[in-house]
Amino acid sequence: MNPARMLRIASTLIILVGLGHLVGHMMGMDTAALPEAEKRVTDAMQGLEFEAGGWKRTYWSFFVGFSASYSVLAIALGLLGFQAARLGAGSSASLRGTLVVVTASSSTLAILCFNYLVLPPAVMLGLAALCGLVGITKGR
Repeated sequence: MNPARMLRIASTLIILVGLGHLVGHMMGMDTAALPEAEKRVTDAMQGLEFEAGGWKRTYWSFFVGFSASYSVLAIALGLLGFQAARLGAGSSASLRGTLVVVTASSSTLAILCFNYLVLPPAVMLGLAALCGLVGITKGR
């Protein structure tokens, strides 16, 4: 497997994680049908206002903002990986830096997902990191 192909596979996995997160984000915004305990937490998050950077915000707005931001950033990282693979397809040395970034960010996110979130993105990001690592070692 050449480094460009491994980068494309890793990028596909990262985009799928971003799209999956975006779907979950969109589905999770309807709080009316939540179980009572979750509804109380959501109501508390939506009800507590504070000032952040000169703006009135709630914990809910931070939750929604970070959730949507993660989706956008994951999709963007995947798209940048595709672009780098296309531009550097002929030279494995030119892809090494991109593969290192993709591998480091994917493995870090996989660890964070495993420790604090849910298993499916942790597995997919772990596979993306593995693809990056294979791309780095095959490119030498």
